[in-house]
Amino acid sequence: MHLGPHSHDHDCGHGHAPADLNLSFALAVGLNILLVVGEAVGGFLAGSMALLADAGHNLGDVAGLILAWWAHWLRSRPAGGRWTYGLRSFTILAATINGLLLVCTVVGVGIESIRRLFLPTEISEIPVLLVAFAAAIINFGTARLLAGKGDDLNIRGAYLHMLADAAVSMAVVVGAIVILLSNQHWIDPAISIGICVVLGIGTWGLLKESASTMLNAAPRRIELEEVSSFLTSNTEIESIMDLHIWSVSTTDVLLSAKILCPAVTAEQMDRLLDDLHEQLEVQFQIAHATIEVRRTLSDSSNCRLESRS
Repeated sequence: MHLGPHSHDHDCGHGHAPADLNLSFALAVGLNILLVVGEAVGGFLAGSMALLADAGHNLGDVAGLILAWWAHWLRSRPAGGRWTYGLRSFTILAATINGLLLVCTVVGVGIESIRRLFLPTEISEIPVLLVAFAAAIINFGTARLLAGKGDDLNIRGAYLHMLADAAVSMAVVVGAIVILLSNQHWIDPAISIGICVVLGIGTWGLLKESASTMLNAAPRRIELEEVSSFLTSNTEIESIMDLHIWSVSTTDVLLSAKILCPAVTAEQMDRLLDDLHEQLEVQFQIAHATIEVRRTLSDSSNCRLESRS
C-alpha cells in the first residue's frame, strides 16, 4: 500500500488562555499610576533625580502593564478569518514596544543624571526616603498580584520586572540614608546612573529576545539539535528534513517537519505520530506540531525554506 504525504495536527496545541487576570492587572495598573504621580511630585519637590528616574521608569512600567494586560486579553480571543492563530502574536509585539519605551526612559534619565553628577543639586532626604520606601512596597505588592498566574512569559516577565523595581526603590532608600548621614549629594545622581545601567542591560536582553522571536527564531530554551536527535532516535524514522521551530506568541511554540519512514504501515503511522506529538510536548513544551510522513523521496519533496541545521 502506497502511503502519500500525511500531515497530522496534534489536538490543536494552542493551549488555553491563562486564568483570568483582569482584576489583578487593574489593581496593578492603578497602584503604579498612583506610584508614578507620587514619585514625580516627591522628586520634583525634593529635587531628587533618583526619584524622578524611578518615576520615569515606573511610567514605562504602567505602559508595559497595560500592554501585557491587552496582550493577555487578545491572546484569549478566538481565531477566525485571516487570523488563523488569533491575535496571540500581540504578546511579542507588546514585549517589543515595552522594551522601546524603556530605552527612551533610560536615555532621557541617564543624560540628566550625568549632568547632575557634575552639578550636584541639594535634595530633601526624608521625603525621598519615604516616597522610595512606599514605591518599594507598591512594587512588591504588584509583583504579588501577578505571581503564580499562569505560565505566560509576558505575564511572568511583568512579575519579575516588578520584583526588580522593588529592589531599585530600596536602592534609592539606601541612597537617601547615606546622603542623610554623609551630606554627599552626588550620591543621588550616581544611584540614578546605576539604575539606568541595570535597566539598560535588562532592556537590551528583552529587545534582543523579542526581535529574534519576531524573526521566527527558535526559542532560546529549545535546541534544534536536541529535537532533531529525538526524532531520528525513533527506529521507524530513517531521516528528518525541513525542520522548523518558531514561536507564534510568548508561550506558544510551533514545529513543522518532514520525516522519512520507508517501512511504516498505515496502521503504525497514527501511533507513531501520536507518540511523537506527546513526547514533543512533554520534553520540549511544543504543543502544536505539523509532521509530514513520507515513505519515499522525490524532487518535489524538497522545500525552498528547508532548514540546514
